Amino acid sequence: MEAPIVVLESGDVLSFRSLSCAERYLESISIRNDEYIAYDSDGRLLRLIPHDHTVKVELAEEESTHANELKDALVNFFAEIDYATEDWLSKASLRELVLRGLSDFETK
Repeated sequence: MEAPIVVLESGDVLSFRSLSCAERYLESISIRNDEYIAYDSDGRLLRLIPHDHTVKVELAEEESTHANELKDALVNFFAEIDYATEDWLSKASLRELVLRGLSDFETK
């Protein structure tokens, strides 16, 4: 699993520098309510497992089959909030998008 961890929540983007940061921040109740979709920085889908008041994050897939889905979500989010130019968004790699999101949307 490659950090940063990116979590989509109702159109918002949450970025976590590490797995442990994500596990500390995410809420079990929100996972039970299917409010999050989580990816590692390579676009691998992550499984969020709620416990009483803690969360465990693990790989849901070995291969990165959701990279395009994550890239599209980040491009749409950045475009919607006018965070980057359309030209930059059209040329940015997934890695560039993830790192740019981490710089300003990191959840501590």
